[in-house]
Amino acid sequence: MSILEKIKEAVSARSEEKQVQNILEKKLIAIGGFEKNEIKVVRIEPNLFSVGTEKNISFYCDIKGKISFNIGYIREQPFFESFLSTAGVYEIKNKNGEYELFRVNHDSLSPEKKAKGEKDISLYSKEYFSIWEDVNFYRNKFTVRFFQRQDRDKNYHPLSDAKIQRLFDAKSLRVRDFVFFLEHKQISQEAYNTHMQKLIERLPNQIGDLRLNKIDDIVTTGEIRDYLKRKMITQEMFDILNRSIKSRNELLGIKDLADDEIRKKTSSQLNALKQR
Repeated sequence: MSILEKIKEAVSARSEEKQVQNILEKKLIAIGGFEKNEIKVVRIEPNLFSVGTEKNISFYCDIKGKISFNIGYIREQPFFESFLSTAGVYEIKNKNGEYELFRVNHDSLSPEKKAKGEKDISLYSKEYFSIWEDVNFYRNKFTVRFFQRQDRDKNYHPLSDAKIQRLFDAKSLRVRDFVFFLEHKQISQEAYNTHMQKLIERLPNQIGDLRLNKIDDIVTTGEIRDYLKRKMITQEMFDILNRSIKSRNELLGIKDLADDEIRKKTSSQLNALKQR
């Protein structure tokens, strides 16, 4: 990119930031929590903006002000620390009321070892957004698993359209999750039809998504073979996905777990979280 192109890009970014700020300013001040001229808007990438103050980011939104996810809301959720840990980070609120985010090795989360491998993550950066995107992913994945469990009366609870959309936007839904929800009458046929094809199209990317590997929710050969039998995917797509699965397994040095093994692992992980 030439110097002139960089200048144009910077001017464009600032113009879009101002546009988003104007959209949000009156609304946020009216709601409360922000003072006049306190709101800070920074473009992270095209059509993605971080919104907050000089001290902290509150949420991320698009150019029209539609919120992607709210950091403050996520902090208030049960098992928040576990989601941070799974994302490989921890957070500290300093004496000035600023939240600081650090990367840390998974095996060194005890207080005396927190310095090992830690790295302060810049507040208004793409890296900071990516971390929170992962935390939001794990939070919503926990929700998916929660709804796949029966309550004390042996009932499965329905998912609202709004919740389905939230899980879909967070990329925490998988094809087999949606099949499960339909089979247990937790979602409507209309909701299934709306999202299923898009979930199938996500399969190639999900095979290489290391976040799924962290929580034993990888796409398996047995899984895609089931989709082939159900005629949800073509033979050609199966072959492509199967090659990708084999390449991933070789690269990561993992075996292609059977689906029942994965279900046992994920169930035990959910129980462990609930007992904390």
